[in-house]
Amino acid sequence: MRPTALTVEYQRNPLGLAELHPRFSWRFDEVRYGARQTAYQIIVASHPDRLQCDEGDLWDSGRVESDDQVFIAYGGTPLRSRKVCWWKVRVLDERGEESLWSESAHFSIGLLAEQDWSAMWISSSENHGYPLFRRQFSLAHTPARAILYVTALGVYQARINGEAVSEDVLAPGWTDYTKRIPYQTYDVTDLVHEGSNVIGIMAAPGWYAGRVGMLGSRMYGERISVIAQLEIELADGRMLRITTDEDWETHRGPIVAADILDGETYDARLEVLAWDEPGIEPEGKTKSEGKTKSEGKTKSEGKTKSEGKTKSEGKTKSEGKTETEGKTETEGKTESGSEGESENADGSPCRDEAKVKNGYEAQRESESWPQVGSWAPVTVTDPEAPGRLVAQQGPPVRTTMHVRPVAMREIDSGVAVIDMGQNMVGRVRLRVEGPRGCAIRLRYAETVYPDGRIYTDNLRGAKQTDTYILRGTGKEMYAPYFTYHGFRYVEISGYPGVLNLDAIDGEVIHSAMDETGFLSTSHSGVNQLISNIQWGQRGNFVNVPTDCPQRDERLGWMGDAHIFCRTACFNMDVALFFHKWLTDVRDAQLDNGAFTDVAPDPGFIEWLKIHNANLRGYGTAGWGDAGVIVPWTLYQMYGDRRLLEIQYPAMFRWVMFLRGEAHDYVQSGAFGYGDWLSIDADTPLQVLATAYFAHSVYLTMHTATVLGKSEDASELKELFQHIRGAFQSAFVAENGVIFGETQTAYVLALYMDLLEPDQQFKAIQHLVADIERRGDRLSTGFLGVRYLLPVLSQNGQLAVAYRLLCQTRFPSWLYPVLQGATTIWERWDGWTEHKGFQNPGMNSFNHYSLGSVGEWLFDTVAGIVPDPEQSGFRRIHIRPQPGNGIEWVNAEYRSIRGIIKCSWKLHGDSLRLRVEIPANTMGLVHVPRIHGHDGTDSLSSTVQVVQGAGWTRKVGELQNADLFEVPSGSFEFVRKR
Repeated sequence: MRPTALTVEYQRNPLGLAELHPRFSWRFDEVRYGARQTAYQIIVASHPDRLQCDEGDLWDSGRVESDDQVFIAYGGTPLRSRKVCWWKVRVLDERGEESLWSESAHFSIGLLAEQDWSAMWISSSENHGYPLFRRQFSLAHTPARAILYVTALGVYQARINGEAVSEDVLAPGWTDYTKRIPYQTYDVTDLVHEGSNVIGIMAAPGWYAGRVGMLGSRMYGERISVIAQLEIELADGRMLRITTDEDWETHRGPIVAADILDGETYDARLEVLAWDEPGIEPEGKTKSEGKTKSEGKTKSEGKTKSEGKTKSEGKTKSEGKTETEGKTETEGKTESGSEGESENADGSPCRDEAKVKNGYEAQRESESWPQVGSWAPVTVTDPEAPGRLVAQQGPPVRTTMHVRPVAMREIDSGVAVIDMGQNMVGRVRLRVEGPRGCAIRLRYAETVYPDGRIYTDNLRGAKQTDTYILRGTGKEMYAPYFTYHGFRYVEISGYPGVLNLDAIDGEVIHSAMDETGFLSTSHSGVNQLISNIQWGQRGNFVNVPTDCPQRDERLGWMGDAHIFCRTACFNMDVALFFHKWLTDVRDAQLDNGAFTDVAPDPGFIEWLKIHNANLRGYGTAGWGDAGVIVPWTLYQMYGDRRLLEIQYPAMFRWVMFLRGEAHDYVQSGAFGYGDWLSIDADTPLQVLATAYFAHSVYLTMHTATVLGKSEDASELKELFQHIRGAFQSAFVAENGVIFGETQTAYVLALYMDLLEPDQQFKAIQHLVADIERRGDRLSTGFLGVRYLLPVLSQNGQLAVAYRLLCQTRFPSWLYPVLQGATTIWERWDGWTEHKGFQNPGMNSFNHYSLGSVGEWLFDTVAGIVPDPEQSGFRRIHIRPQPGNGIEWVNAEYRSIRGIIKCSWKLHGDSLRLRVEIPANTMGLVHVPRIHGHDGTDSLSSTVQVVQGAGWTRKVGELQNADLFEVPSGSFEFVRKR
């Protein structure tokens, strides 16, 4: 029972943590009956040699009698900025046997104080719109360790000696730069060497100075600036620092234009020879080897002659630059980093790239390469956004897979449209050979008209266009650096020679999160729906949870995020992603306690004052409530109490704001969006707002209880009861009809516990009647859709829920599937057979909100549910509820404590259920009763335990299931009528 998968603050071997009391977690791969941890010992050392000798000079927890395996806080010698720590753990099992020590892991602390930074912000002195920055320096010896701290007001890529320092894309991401500017920490020891070195940074406006949604550009500032601090530890312990200062140089780069929404224009004729490599001498400079700053010294330890060669002769790590001799690093490895070809979205291997030289290497050998122009001195500047430099909190955006195109159609002479076969988010890599100055234009769209032309009306003001201008020196390859697109189709014009499918492939980018949920069923349409949900998450989790990835919006809408959060937790490890975003949410919270509608908020409230006086951009029912619902959902799925501690003050301020807005505990719902994009069913705003008011109070009350805030909990409990009573008095008739009589009104009242038992019975009958009156079809919009199927299945209407799931007529989840959708649409009627395309002003074909049905697929159809009393899957409920339309299900969820598996199959009048429970957890298995073909119930049927019988204990019976308590291990249950 050896601990594995060691993490610190959710991360494997993280660098640059901002936490002085980081928390340790581990899992167990062993699946053994009754495997249980009874004690642990963690040691943390200042050097790997000490760890190897089992010496925890920083912290030795000693043997701690506990089954805790997640979020165990460091308790040793106080940590400080830059501290590097190595750690390992061993455990004692239920038999009293001590495990082997785990493999070693490590982490480091970032720069925590302002005085830790000696670097200065720099910008281009020549008004270069998309500048290159560089600094040359020399080392007398190979360094023992080199760490780079770097960020930008804008987006950037840092390079050392010709190689990108990481695979990150669009760093540092999007925050409110007036409050927080995240920096990244990279270990660049392998890139820095004895002799001459160069550090370079290329940058673009990004969210900071570029367009942000429909709000405009320069929402935070105008001037792109960068800051970097390279700290080099020598073998003798001395520290050298290379920092951004007046000694850096700047030059115009080959990027002519770059914008998140509009795309990128790259003129390869403007590439600067080996700008990020040693061995060149810019005009007007002597052959200076550069300067370094040493601890306690004014000069570096000496100079060495330049070797006259680069370190990147073989390959680059860059995602965006042109290819060197051989393959880029991502080309030659799988997602897991093992050698071999990477995979496409369909699982097939990517083809080998042609061995072509990039512009810098090819042009170095060409007489046609222009002479290096003058490098200008940089300007040391004060940043326009006064935010604090903080360690990166969320996962970086990276390329996670490649997609190969499936078809091509010529539209006009010299214009062709390529179908990627999947609505995706990212960019394409273009391969081309042609004359110098030839301009190739790539336009992106989600769908096409019947004649094959791309449909771009729904992009509104976003251009989604890339342009590549050839340098004309042989084979070239290009992928944009500083933009991304939402698309399935690519229109290519101006391509020289014969265009074929081998000319491009797609790079899928999103915040790099491990996939955790895997679900397949016997229903092909439902399987495509599951795929669509997952692709929608990939496409919209790009640093913040955006509403869409293609049009001129891409804002962090709060309503979308809370509706989808639980589904997102099943699909991927989103803990760090939402931790970061909740910081954005708190940053945007107003002084009166109101949460904003979007986070980060770059000026949406002010924009609404001009464009829509009926909305105010804050305090909106179903949107602001995300500040309460998302952290509570994360606590249920991961068990992270510290997150609740951080978020609780903001949660409490929110519900106090709502209390101040209410009249006799009823909310008016003014300025609300309602049940956004519902179908012929407008739920009254005051019903929605009061229901969400109650729900936020209810969840904040439970949060207060978890945190031991008993006085707050009592106050909030009383407030909830007042709201509940007011809701009933204001909106619920004696016959159970709820004001508005919409599906959403009923499901919110039922899900949020706003009704008395007799009212609940009547309400579910009215809900079912409305569904049946519509021909077994839904009418819910964004706010109601998440709760519809859970409410039905929890109130004895499982058959109705399955009919809605498997419905193929409009509106339904499977109607878009039958139309060829490969992502979740924004609206049920994004395209219909009788109407065609909806209003292009609001018609995204990649939204995730309506995909919130994913949580029901996992916890009801598959049956994997965290125990509500023991968060984070310490205790696991296996509770599948089979229904008509699906004959078998295979599911796996990689929880924070280990892998949970559940599969079931119906065959005739029998049910076979297989379950796997990870070590150090317990399970409560609900073996469902089944119905015979004649419709009779099988209440008297018995359950046979065919695997793990000696480890199961029957603990009760429910109306629809028998309950068995099980420890860790593999189990199989068979029920026959």
